[in-house]
Amino acid sequence: MKTLKEIEQNLEIFEKIFGFKIQNSEQGSGLWLQTKLGVISASNAHKAVSKKDSDKRWTYLYELVAQIASGVTEEINSKYLDYGAEHESAARALYELHTKKTITPVAFIFKDESFRCGASPDGIIEGQHGLELKVPYTPVNYAKFLCAGNIDTDYQWQCQFSMWVTDSESWHFAMFSPVFKVKPIKIVTVEKDAEKQKVLSDLIPQFISDMDMELKKIGLEFGQQWSRLGEK
Repeated sequence: MKTLKEIEQNLEIFEKIFGFKIQNSEQGSGLWLQTKLGVISASNAHKAVSKKDSDKRWTYLYELVAQIASGVTEEINSKYLDYGAEHESAARALYELHTKKTITPVAFIFKDESFRCGASPDGIIEGQHGLELKVPYTPVNYAKFLCAGNIDTDYQWQCQFSMWVTDSESWHFAMFSPVFKVKPIKIVTVEKDAEKQKVLSDLIPQFISDMDMELKKIGLEFGQQWSRLGEK
């Protein structure tokens, strides 16, 4: 897995190229949102690997094009996200209590110096793997995971993409429910899936190529979204 030093060095290269400071940003902050402009993210990986002619894939592609053109990313506000944010600290504390491992926060990790792909894990666990931590708003969704242990397809792709970005061999996926009096947290280790990793290696470059073709149609190139910010 990429070390914290390697992650920081990549951010330093980013800052040197674009003149745009992003280190020490926090997830959810305005600076964090600017860092993600036009970048294929782990939470949207399932869209990027959808069938080439699917509306889901192209809608996401044009969302990224719009971010590059405007320098603005649409913030998603909902009771579900607010609920997760409200209970995030408790979820982290319980995870550390159960695993006896320390979560190291990290705002954003780029895959490489192209800066086209990145992930925002809920933490790095002792330099061994990352953490994806969910706090479902509806108790029944947690009950399903607690009993069956099945991870939704979108979350599977999120974990696999995060491993692809960070060169990790495994990822922790955890769910926490503050209303459950028994077993309020469940933690599952997700191993790197060779088949899904190949899909990412094959389809993400195709997605990037299509995205660049659309950007060219309007006289733009990837990276200009940050160059403009660096000039301010």
